[in-house]
Amino acid sequence: MEPQGAVMTTSEDEDLISTRGFVPAPPPADEPDRLAALLRLEMLDTQPEPIFDDLVVLAAHICDCPMALISLIDADRLWFKSSIGIDLVEIPRDLSFCAHALTSEASLLEVPDAQADPRFAGNPLVLGEPRIRFYASALLVGEDGTRYGTVSVIDRVPRELNDTQRDLLQRLAHQAVTHLQTSLARRQAQKGRRTLELLLEAMPDAVITCDREGRLEQFNRTARQWHGIDVRQLPPSQWRDHFSIYADGELLPPERYPLHRALQGESIRDVDILIRTRSQPDRHVRCNGDPLLDDSGAPTGAILVMHDITAARAAERAVAEARARLQSIIDASLDVAIIVTDKGGVVTLFNPGAERLLGYSAEEVVGRIKPSETFHDQDELAERAHEVGLEPSDLRAVAAIAAGGISERGVDTRQWTYVRKDGTTRQVRLSVSALLDARGETRGYVGMATDITPLVEAREAARLSNDRFRSAFTASAQGIALVSLDGRLFEVNQSLCDMLGYPPDEMVNIHFEQLVLPEDVPGDWERIDQLVSGRISSTRLSRRCVRKDGQIIWTIHSMSVVRDSNGEPLHLVVLLLDVTQQKHANDALVESRQFLQALFEHAPDALVVLDANGRITQANRAGRSLMGMVLGDTLQLKGEGVPALPELLARCRATPGLEPAIRLQADVTVRNRDPVPAEISLSLVPQAGIPHWLAIIHDLTEQRAVERLKQEFVSTVSHELRTPLTAVSGALSLVNSGAVGAVPDELREMLDIAEQNSQRLMRLVNDLLDIDKLVAGKMRFAVETIAVRPAIDEALAAMTSYAEPYQVTLECVDSGPAAVLGDPMRVMQVMNNLLSNACKHSPPGSTVRVFYRQEGDEVVIAVKDEGSGVPEAFHARVFDKFAQADSADDRALVGTGLGLAIAKELVERMGGTIGFDSPPGEGACFWFRLPAARPEAGA
Repeated sequence: MEPQGAVMTTSEDEDLISTRGFVPAPPPADEPDRLAALLRLEMLDTQPEPIFDDLVVLAAHICDCPMALISLIDADRLWFKSSIGIDLVEIPRDLSFCAHALTSEASLLEVPDAQADPRFAGNPLVLGEPRIRFYASALLVGEDGTRYGTVSVIDRVPRELNDTQRDLLQRLAHQAVTHLQTSLARRQAQKGRRTLELLLEAMPDAVITCDREGRLEQFNRTARQWHGIDVRQLPPSQWRDHFSIYADGELLPPERYPLHRALQGESIRDVDILIRTRSQPDRHVRCNGDPLLDDSGAPTGAILVMHDITAARAAERAVAEARARLQSIIDASLDVAIIVTDKGGVVTLFNPGAERLLGYSAEEVVGRIKPSETFHDQDELAERAHEVGLEPSDLRAVAAIAAGGISERGVDTRQWTYVRKDGTTRQVRLSVSALLDARGETRGYVGMATDITPLVEAREAARLSNDRFRSAFTASAQGIALVSLDGRLFEVNQSLCDMLGYPPDEMVNIHFEQLVLPEDVPGDWERIDQLVSGRISSTRLSRRCVRKDGQIIWTIHSMSVVRDSNGEPLHLVVLLLDVTQQKHANDALVESRQFLQALFEHAPDALVVLDANGRITQANRAGRSLMGMVLGDTLQLKGEGVPALPELLARCRATPGLEPAIRLQADVTVRNRDPVPAEISLSLVPQAGIPHWLAIIHDLTEQRAVERLKQEFVSTVSHELRTPLTAVSGALSLVNSGAVGAVPDELREMLDIAEQNSQRLMRLVNDLLDIDKLVAGKMRFAVETIAVRPAIDEALAAMTSYAEPYQVTLECVDSGPAAVLGDPMRVMQVMNNLLSNACKHSPPGSTVRVFYRQEGDEVVIAVKDEGSGVPEAFHARVFDKFAQADSADDRALVGTGLGLAIAKELVERMGGTIGFDSPPGEGACFWFRLPAARPEAGA
């Protein structure tokens, strides 16, 4: 039985075996086509690639062989793309086993024992290293059927593959072919991209592309030359600093640039624009562009191609002039006006070009009109007549003047002003010659007029453009210098002189190296060489310059090359921008950031930065120590009525900035640790466009404990003191009233003092109880309609005796009927507190006035005194508990410091607001607002 993969041999083969010891594989029938396809694969002699190395490792592992390779069969060699266990890179094709696979009908060639196979028994690779005994290979077959080579496994002992190994070996071959073709496609794509990039760079037209966001991608060399700069390096806000785009004489905003219009989906066709830069003459271009779409039709960007039509426009004018001289009288040209007159000056021929130029039809002109009387500007005609010494009254002379003062046989070309039928004027170049008859006598005149109005206007525009450039050069705030190729300045503007402290005459012919700090100079010549050679179109450098007075300034140098029409470099244009202040500002900003970071880290309150999910992304030292917070922890807020943290963060989006958007008190915790009572302020602070939130957490644990102790103390003391104080005050009142008999004179004064102090102490206890009730939420309010004026009168009457010791008068300024909604007793308590406060702070002999007025849905009641006012430093604490402006132990005015705090709580519980105004030197005016109600009848 023949070994698997063996073939029958002929006598000729046996002769070859006897002489050479093995049978080389014959070439396949399609060998020329196969070799051509192999060359197109572009894989021979390429560098190793990991994917193919991985495949041979898999092949060796799957087939349990020490050697494996991926080989390509060339005309006279077997080249290894990848191998394992073999140190060779290639072998002669005659010695290769793989060459036999090319002619095999099967896609898998397997040689169980090479020494038993007449094709390979005498092969040097069998007899010597690597001593092949077992060989198996799967063909690498392309999509078109081309057999490129094999994936082979080799062993030094005879063996056979199982069915699974054969299947997997063939699958690896398929994978290898796929990667070969993918690698070719990738290289071809890269080559195509490089070719396209080179093509775009070499194109005489400007090509610009952008992505869907409007960011510039392609901006080829022509575009960069036209704009004087690589616009991709600038933000759109700086484009107008370097170039401007015009259409129909109008300066276009960026959103009307053709590329932007194409990005918006518009197809741009033959749109003419003007590109104006500082370093080049105006350039007229014609634009064509379209949006770029992907396979699904979704926009991916836009492309714009711009063709320079500046020279074409100039050439068109030149051609028009040439045609005007060369065209014959009978040529019905639209570009040349041909007018023939008889000897008397009457039109005999009026071609379509003349109709177009002057707005008349031939029927209106021929045999009826004399050009000298109708088409010519009469003032200009009279001026020319005076120049040649002729009288316009002579028809023949007028015709000759209109012809430019020609002789009978001469030809004259001059610029004239033609007046159209609609009254507008055009500038024309008119060539007139005499028409002679056979006897040489003048029988008429022929005039050929070319409209040169655009040329005249273009010349004027060019003059204005040059003037504008000169004005911009002179008036520019940036320093500008024209520099020779050897580095010497030959023209500078005043801004550069001012920047560097040199007079203009000293700047000219100075070498630029004298202006730049020596250690900054070396890189400049390299950039200049690149500019002059055309490897780059412009450059931008940061350099330190030395002023004449020795001061160092920071500058930005922008350099470009001016070239002649042949592309030869003429000189450099250098723009210098002084950025010293910006540099110092940036340095100061760095220091400021470091300082702010130190403040952040050492702040006494916990400062944490949260992402949208409430996770901690940054935390200062206090934040990290609070409950052992670590980055990545999720902050949680707990408490009755406290919204979830994501909801609070969403609310903050409405008020971006460092001003706290939300303040609240809640229990704070992370990782379910014991909650900490805290006051939290949340602010939206975007970072790199991504929303983050700053949470300032003030630990209230100690404050809550102090408040709880204070509240318990006040409540206990108030209740324990009220009963004995009531008895003491009542007893003193009875004694002083004589109810227990006459009081000796020597005791009356002391008893009066005791009674007054007991009543003051009772008021203090009552105030403490009121605050206790308000804080505990136990005070009840009976809201009803209250007539304002009667309530004020009642309060004034009740406070009259209180005001007498202070020698203060109380009065109300009537403002008509008004009514509020509130608890009558509590409103009276608020009035009493405000009036007593005003009396205590009013000088003797002054008046405390009460005002009231209705404002919309509220009524304002105000109490104004004539005292010294509220000190500026005390404004923030006016309504705090136990707060008094004069906190010295020997202050002249005594009180509990609770009256205004109680008034504030009462007003706010009744749905109102309270405040004060205290302009310097004008006393204090305390006011409160309550919801307005309809006044009762008769109030």
